[in-house]
Amino acid sequence: MISLLKAAGWTLILGVPIVCACAQTPTWHVSPDGNDAWSGGLAEPNADGTDGPLATLAAAVEASRARGGEPRRILLSPGRHYVETMVALGPGDGQLTIEGAGAGESIVYGGRRVTGWKQEGDGLWVAEAPGVKEGTWDFRALVVNDRLCPRARYPQTGRLTHESQFPVRWMSTAGGGWERPPTEQERTTLKYKEGDLGPWLSVRNAEVTVYHMWDESMVGLAAHDAATRTLTFSSPAGHPPGAFGVKTYVLWNVKEGLTEPGQWYLDRDAGRIVYRPLEGEDMAQAPVVAPCVESLIQIQGTAESRVLGVAVRNLTLSTTTTPCKAGGFGANSYRGALQIGTCRDVEVTGVEITNTAGHGIKEWNTPNLLVRDCHLHHLGAGGLRAGGAGGRIEDNRIHHIGMLYPSAIALSAGGPDRYVIRRNEIHDTPYSGMSIGGTETVIEENLLYRCMQELHDGAAIYVGGARGNILRRNVVRDIVKVGEGYGVSAYYLDEKCRDCVVERNVSLGVSRPTHNHMTLGCTVRDNVFVADGDMDLSFARSSGFRVVGNTFQLNGKLTVGDPDAIAEWSDNLIVQTGEASPALADAMPAVPRTPRDKPVYANAAFLARPPVLDGKHEGDEWPAGGIGLNQLPDQRAARGAPVSAKLCADATHLHIAVAVVTMFPEDRKTGTQWGVDEGVEVAVQGSREDGTEVVYVLRGFTDGGFVSTPVGGAGEQEAAALAGQVGYAAEVGKQVWRCEWSIPLTALGFTPASDAQLPLNVTVYRSEDAQYIQWAGTLGETWELGRGGRLVFREPLPGKP
Repeated sequence: MISLLKAAGWTLILGVPIVCACAQTPTWHVSPDGNDAWSGGLAEPNADGTDGPLATLAAAVEASRARGGEPRRILLSPGRHYVETMVALGPGDGQLTIEGAGAGESIVYGGRRVTGWKQEGDGLWVAEAPGVKEGTWDFRALVVNDRLCPRARYPQTGRLTHESQFPVRWMSTAGGGWERPPTEQERTTLKYKEGDLGPWLSVRNAEVTVYHMWDESMVGLAAHDAATRTLTFSSPAGHPPGAFGVKTYVLWNVKEGLTEPGQWYLDRDAGRIVYRPLEGEDMAQAPVVAPCVESLIQIQGTAESRVLGVAVRNLTLSTTTTPCKAGGFGANSYRGALQIGTCRDVEVTGVEITNTAGHGIKEWNTPNLLVRDCHLHHLGAGGLRAGGAGGRIEDNRIHHIGMLYPSAIALSAGGPDRYVIRRNEIHDTPYSGMSIGGTETVIEENLLYRCMQELHDGAAIYVGGARGNILRRNVVRDIVKVGEGYGVSAYYLDEKCRDCVVERNVSLGVSRPTHNHMTLGCTVRDNVFVADGDMDLSFARSSGFRVVGNTFQLNGKLTVGDPDAIAEWSDNLIVQTGEASPALADAMPAVPRTPRDKPVYANAAFLARPPVLDGKHEGDEWPAGGIGLNQLPDQRAARGAPVSAKLCADATHLHIAVAVVTMFPEDRKTGTQWGVDEGVEVAVQGSREDGTEVVYVLRGFTDGGFVSTPVGGAGEQEAAALAGQVGYAAEVGKQVWRCEWSIPLTALGFTPASDAQLPLNVTVYRSEDAQYIQWAGTLGETWELGRGGRLVFREPLPGKP
């Protein structure tokens, strides 16, 4: 039997399955010197020039489809390969490997060579760009001598300051964003300062980066009104100019900004590229590539048919463009040079991606993704953005990203399945080094430095909306706050993180090593945090936090922000390198603090007309702003997501709107039992006909119903009489539920004269965390108004004295 197998070309080895030794993987070769009329079966042309490698990757992919359903590969020879149309792989391309001779050896460019350079005055060189003037070709990146060239920038350094305002409250991401949606006009106009711009501005060429807090919007121009100093955008910004109080912007791609060697701009009016060379750069010889695609390779399956088992190995991808539109958080709107979606078992190893306008790799919904030993650098957007289905991301180096879009993040991952993110090196990023969500994702043994170099409210490792994630044995160093904003951190657990652990990490030279916001049941343990000066540990609106076994070394003051969040503080070592060592009590102030023994005051907002009671808080029915409900009855800070209220009045009624944000909607109870189910209580003081005071207590629920209860001192008949005159409505959304009240002032016996004060309190019972959250903590029952609120009427209402 063995002799028969040998004769057939098979070999049997003990303990090893029988395989065909003579079988070879079908292979197609691609070379810049190839010909798409050839078979691709040879790496070099044969002697008579009748066969050899193919010339393009697209031809090799098409040829490989004849052997679909079996393992096969495409080999790219060393050299420069150009792709002017995206290479698209679908379900029929499973088990295909695209492989080069090595990163830096086989280079695939997503564009075309730019030649015919001519010298102009002032040291500039120009080249024609056919189709640009006509609008059929447009791009935001230029690669010269394998360098991503900076665009012409105005001003050359720093930012301009504009005059646009958007004084609307941000209600947190979980709270739905802006208190009211910005209008189209607010998102598409910017008013600049006198003298900053002028009639010289080319509307067709200029593009604008409008800075926000943790992201930015790059938009084109549709119009410029020099008389009113108004720019009108060609597409909406992600946030209105002036949002978050940030009023800065920069112009790109204008000739007035072409002042430094190595810069360029695309003159759309004339249809040409204008470039100022570096010293010694020979434009007659320099390889210049302008992009034609947003992605070089796309691997895209469908819900019915995933792409299975594709691998991309050992090559360099370079040169892509992006559309002129706002990228959003993390520049998420832009594509990757390698775009992957709805696949399975995709491998990307030994790949370099550089000099792109968008992301390096962008993936979605691909179980068992493997990205290993890749080098992603000098990118307009982020390095790797993965989401949805889990996998392994390890031993990669990602740096100098966000060169066009500073909100870009070096490594982003998240979704319902587990990722392992291990031994990656990340540095030189304008915003966060990592942004990780997901469930039970492990982030370990990574090195991050020089992150957060431009924007705010981020970290070297930022984790948001995660459950059970573990951050361990990472090292973060040299994260320094630049300018004013929401701050920078080494390790940041943000909204809706639950049961996450930050353990055995190191932070060096970061004044805020751990920042935690709106988290539940998380742990910081056995870490070493070192700062040269003061150190700040922040636990804003979090609850159930454990801080155990850490070492804090600093030369200054240790501040623990929002210590009420900490359920356990034990075995922490504070090493003070200065003159005095702080006692533990200095780091953990006693709570509660000195009780407030007087009311809290707020001015009534006056309404020109009564709102429609529907629970929606829409349009201009309600004024901007309001009050935060931030206290527990014992006057400690409330935990969890923010709760807010608007206290308003017209000539006849008191109007109250309340928004309750829920971090974990699955834990929300929506019945009608106070203290068990979601509800809002309004306690308001009235005056009887005999002049005696009485407190009415109204409790509304998510179903739109409410009760008037006598617990505050009103008799049952009095409570029922008021209920018959009160209006109430509620609406439940996924993350936020809202309610609205309308209470007649005459029923309270209250006359809203100037400087009159109405004793009032608003309390929310939020079921997901079993908290009574008040406007003014009473140190007693929620309806006791001695330490409650006072609504002050600062001016007479129409028709009133």
